[in-house]
Amino acid sequence: QEHPSSDKEIKTAGNIPELKELNNSMTTEEMSLEIATLNQECASHQERLKKIKSATNHVAPEDKEKVYNERKLLVKEWRKRKRMAVDLTDAVLEGYPKSRKQFFEEIGIETDEDHMVTVPDF
Repeated sequence: QEHPSSDKEIKTAGNIPELKELNNSMTTEEMSLEIATLNQECASHQERLKKIKSATNHVAPEDKEKVYNERKLLVKEWRKRKRMAVDLTDAVLEGYPKSRKQFFEEIGIETDEDHMVTVPDF
């Protein structure tokens, strides 16, 4: 003989995951607030984009070219100085009994690698 209450319990137990899902979802009021917030955020982003697109303070091609050429020159100098420093330290280290790292620590030289910096490409 089955109890009618046990059938109800089984049906209710089967709906628990669905019930949890419904309890965790947003209410209509919460969704309306979320939509309003997102619409406001979207409008502010669109306004910002509009300002950026209509900006008249773009960089002139001549200025851009000047900056690129200056950067190219500075990178070239950086490479040249780095190569000279490496050649000089290699010459000193030929007769030095310790490693390059120990030598640099003793005299206080900091390398690009110590600061995780690489010479950029042109």
